[in-house]
Amino acid sequence: MAAAPVEAIEQVRSTVIDLALRFGPKLLTAMIILIIGYLIGRQISRWLERALLHLEMEPPVRSLIIRIARVLISLLFVIMALQNLGVELLPLVAGLGVMGAGIALATQGLLSNLFAGLTIKPVPDKQIEFPADEPLRLDPPVTDPALTTASARQPLSSVTERTTNILDRDQPMRKSEAR
Repeated sequence: MAAAPVEAIEQVRSTVIDLALRFGPKLLTAMIILIIGYLIGRQISRWLERALLHLEMEPPVRSLIIRIARVLISLLFVIMALQNLGVELLPLVAGLGVMGAGIALATQGLLSNLFAGLTIKPVPDKQIEFPADEPLRLDPPVTDPALTTASARQPLSSVTERTTNILDRDQPMRKSEAR
């Protein structure tokens, strides 16, 4: 009976040594591939960031593009490491394609809004100035007096002053209502 556990331990030991000799170099090579992929992805994302700084782009969009590039590069090196380990990649790629198509169909609206947001160039705000001494004109001129209001015939500054006065007057009332 004492010989059976010793034989089992020897069997496990020989199996571990066999697996280490068979898959050890492949595992070490896969780890080196992943480390090199990380370093290359970091360097390419730095280059991409410097290139995107010259374009007129908002910082969140720039960081999104950089992160997408880094993920794609990392994914390429993960696939290379898996191939080095002997993992069959054809079924994996086919499964990822089907999954990608399903995700694309499920998020059509979200993706269209995302890419629409990426393609819109930011337009600077334009300031519109009205002369304070001129009355506000309506184009085309309104001939029916019932369609006009007092604010449309007065200068813009008086309308602004009246609106400000109304807001100032209502402000204490709103504070008292909140209590």
